[in-house]
Amino acid sequence: MSSYPDRAWLEFERRTLPGEPASVAVDELDRIIQDLRAADVEFEAERRALLSRDGYEFDRASSLPAELTQAVRDAGATPATVGMTFWTDAAILGAAGIPAAIFGPGGAGLHSTEEYVILDDVHTCCAALTALARQATKPR
Repeated sequence: MSSYPDRAWLEFERRTLPGEPASVAVDELDRIIQDLRAADVEFEAERRALLSRDGYEFDRASSLPAELTQAVRDAGATPATVGMTFWTDAAILGAAGIPAAIFGPGGAGLHSTEEYVILDDVHTCCAALTALARQATKPR
C-alpha cells in the first residue's frame, strides 16, 4: 500500500522580468492554490514569500552599452548583448540611477565548487575595461 505524508512543503524561485511587479510570483501561486482547493475540498495550503527583487534592464538612454560594446571590439573580441536569467547587484545600481552591466570572461560553474574562467578572456576583459575607463576620462 502507498503511504502519504500528512504534510509536505515546496520551495521554489520565480524570477521576474523587467517591468513585472515583484508580486507576480505570489499572485501566480495564489491562483494555483485556489485551483487546487477548487479541485479538492480537503486540500490545505499556505504560502509565504521570503524575498523579492525586481528585474533589471538598461535604461535605453544610457551610453554604457554602446561604449562597452565598442571597448570589447577595440580589445579584439566580438561582443554579444544578451539577457541573463540570474539576479545580480546590477539591479540595485540601476534602481539607484547608476548604469550597470554584467561583463566578464567566459567560463562555467558560477558559485560552485568547480568554477573557472578562460584565461584569454580575462586578458580581453582587462583590455576592454581599460579602454572603457580611458574613454570615460576623455573630455566630451
